[in-house]
Amino acid sequence: MDFISFRNIKLFKGPAVRQKKNGHPPPPQKERPPLWKQVVENPFFHLIIFVFILAYFLSYVPSKMLPRLEVGEIASADVVSPLDLTIEDTETTANRKAEAEEAVLPVYSFDENAFLNSEERIRQFFALGQEWLKKPAASRNTAELQKEMAEKFGVDVPARELESLVRANFSTDLAETLISLIGKISSPGIIISKNLFIRRELERGFILMRGPGNEKTVKVDEILEIKESREKFAAEVEKIELPARQKSLLRSLADAFITPNITYNKVETEVRKERARARVETVFYKIKKGKVIIRKGDEATAETLKLVAIVNQNLKEKRGWLRNFAGTGLLFALIFVTLWYYLKSLLRFRAAQKIYLMMGVTLVLSLLCYKLSNFLATIFSEETSFSFLTDIEAYKYAFAYQFGVILFAFLTTIPSA
Repeated sequence: MDFISFRNIKLFKGPAVRQKKNGHPPPPQKERPPLWKQVVENPFFHLIIFVFILAYFLSYVPSKMLPRLEVGEIASADVVSPLDLTIEDTETTANRKAEAEEAVLPVYSFDENAFLNSEERIRQFFALGQEWLKKPAASRNTAELQKEMAEKFGVDVPARELESLVRANFSTDLAETLISLIGKISSPGIIISKNLFIRRELERGFILMRGPGNEKTVKVDEILEIKESREKFAAEVEKIELPARQKSLLRSLADAFITPNITYNKVETEVRKERARARVETVFYKIKKGKVIIRKGDEATAETLKLVAIVNQNLKEKRGWLRNFAGTGLLFALIFVTLWYYLKSLLRFRAAQKIYLMMGVTLVLSLLCYKLSNFLATIFSEETSFSFLTDIEAYKYAFAYQFGVILFAFLTTIPSA
């Protein structure tokens, strides 16, 4: 039994040798060209050349870092900015924000409830005395009344003053007089002590808020501290026609019931400062390309070295030449590959190759002409004495920037019969 041999299996049929009808064998096949010629005629060889030239001339070439000097060092050559930069002036911006924040007046809140609480305490104080008077005379104990007043109201009434209150029967009129005078004194505002003004309130004043939407700028002289309020209360009492004993009693009670009603509002002040800082726009300054930062022979200062450091930092952040070259090369490689296969799908190899080479050479020549035109335009704009020719844009129509388009138009124009 014979086994099947895989060597005899043919998956693809080889080309058969054809003979002419007259029986003569076909002519011998042409010799293959040498390897170097195959490489030169290969469209991908031209693709590599075109892509390399285009990517090389179009890639961004990063500028060299500026020399690093020390403060006080003499520059051996001009230090010139190699590019245009727009830089945030952090120092000036910070100073303007600080000035805007400093200009905000401190905010204080006026507590309307402070006087209402004092009024309520005064009424309760006199009501307690009136209740005490209703007790039988034998069961009245002034010491116990003093203790109860001290515990409930924090008021330490001396025995002599308490005796005066008892003689006056804790008069409601006396209570109303006390309330009225304290209300009058408290109306402008009372603070514990003016020594608490540490935010230049004595010079500029402050914002006094009495409620939502009710605020005004107030000078320190317009309000009172506790000590001044008691002195003013005493002066107001002297204007009233009362027995000397009752006047003394009112002054003594005022010391216990006058309370401050102005406090520093830290939260609102900080909010306003933050708003003031936010309204300040960021300050920028520009360094133009070619600006001399440090001249040859000049001493390097901290300010000029700061500019040098900023320029170097921006140069470092820019992409390097190799990355630009690779990206540009990849883009043109895709364009040329697409172009080749498009031409090959329409034309024979030789015809497609000719048009492919023509397009590649035209594009390269156009780029070289564009670079040369830019170079000449820069030189002429710097050297000319005519003001209207100092702008590079003035040379847009003087040089053949569109050389490639012009050349391609000449090569593809069909002459009329």
